Amino acid sequence: MWRRYWRAAAWAVPTGAAIGIAIYLAIYLTGNSAYRTYGGWGAFFHALAGGCVIGAVTALAGVVGGALSLVIWDRKLLRSAGSRKAVGSIGAAGGAALFWLCVGLVSALVSPTDWSWFGVTGIFMAVAAPITWIAADTLIGRAEERAERDGVEFRFNV
Repeated sequence: MWRRYWRAAAWAVPTGAAIGIAIYLAIYLTGNSAYRTYGGWGAFFHALAGGCVIGAVTALAGVVGGALSLVIWDRKLLRSAGSRKAVGSIGAAGGAALFWLCVGLVSALVSPTDWSWFGVTGIFMAVAAPITWIAADTLIGRAEERAERDGVEFRFNV
């Protein structure tokens, strides 16, 4: 299984970082103009770094969720490629959503008087899950196409 999906896992984190940068750049450019005026280059690079880190961490959570779901669903690669693609994509979206749910719960429990961050992480969860699903669907689909094209694969127990 690792032989089939290692490229998808390797590309997931840089892809997540790039998507995070694009989203935060869009928020920065269309957001509060006073923040851009007074923040200057520092605010710009803060938006880029924040988007990069948040996107990469969300993608890493998606990789863990997708890998776990694929191992549980089809450990020996006996089911169809379409089912592995669907289950891996849904697992990746679930992993990203679960990560942001946990961040919100920990934030709310650490600061019980400030439950507003739970709503913010809920928004992150609602945005991250479908984006992760689409990215994972693309990456896993390409991995399946590559495996079908190559035709030879060693099937291990893991």
